[in-house]
Amino acid sequence: MIRAIGYASAALKRWGTPILCCVAAVWLGLSGCSPDATSSAPSSASDAVLEVSDARLVTDQGAFDFVVEVARTPEEQRRGLMFRRSLAEDAGMLFVHESDRVLGMWMKNTYLPLDMAFLDREGRIVAIAADRTPHSLDHISSGVPARAVLEVNAGRLKALGAKVGDRLLHEAFGAPVSADAPSSAPQ
Repeated sequence: MIRAIGYASAALKRWGTPILCCVAAVWLGLSGCSPDATSSAPSSASDAVLEVSDARLVTDQGAFDFVVEVARTPEEQRRGLMFRRSLAEDAGMLFVHESDRVLGMWMKNTYLPLDMAFLDREGRIVAIAADRTPHSLDHISSGVPARAVLEVNAGRLKALGAKVGDRLLHEAFGAPVSADAPSSAPQ
């Protein structure tokens, strides 16, 4: 018995570190802890549920209601609409930042073509990036300081007549959507 423990102890001393390193490498690989962890496919255990709220885009053609997922944290914003295969016509994602700055976006791992409206702290559109190409790594810049970005299906902003100066009503801009305020049906 003592001799067996001695052999096991000698084997552990000789092979323990390499085995431990292999186990750690496998564990890190399976947990998605790589330098580019945001590019890994989603797993149901790591998918966070985002806040969902109402927003209303006001243009010269009318007021159009959307249901938006709100991405506030850096992790939520990195994830965005990556890996999504569909988006309802009246849905979108609102990326809200803590301060105004020139914002940059990309379409990495995004399967849907999207329109992006860059918004100031009052919810006014300051720039639009229309019909962005899925999976593109091209940098998409607001070009001017902005506080937030609204992403919707490609073509929606044009269809609703959205332009620079139009406004998105949302609680993030101190302008919550009132249930009794008139709106137009999504087109």
